[in-house]
Amino acid sequence: MYYILVKENAKRFLDTLDSNIKMQITKAFVSLQTDPMRKGKILGGLFSGVTFFEKKIFVGKGYRIYYTVSFERVTVLKIDYEGTITVHRTGSKKTQKKDIKKLVGLAKANIETRTRVARKGGRAKKKR
Repeated sequence: MYYILVKENAKRFLDTLDSNIKMQITKAFVSLQTDPMRKGKILGGLFSGVTFFEKKIFVGKGYRIYYTVSFERVTVLKIDYEGTITVHRTGSKKTQKKDIKKLVGLAKANIETRTRVARKGGRAKKKR
């Protein structure tokens, strides 16, 4: 059983959605608890030592969940519309390479935060 950690930007996006869509995405989170590596599609393999996965949800406009798996934890980095091609949205096949670069940045920030927390004895200090 995996623990699901949803990053702040994914939570904010989830809060903007309709309750029915939010419920479907939450069900997808629950399904990731059992075997997240088989439930999603690997996005291009390892980037900076982190493997990224994508899970599609076919409800409403269609959504994608981008996440990483490490130890017994699934970290949901981003949730977004499928098939939108605007500057502030990600999720289409045309923008997938750019999206992966953003995800690598998010994962690196997550790793740096965990390292700082470990060094500070369990307290994260904001980087200046």
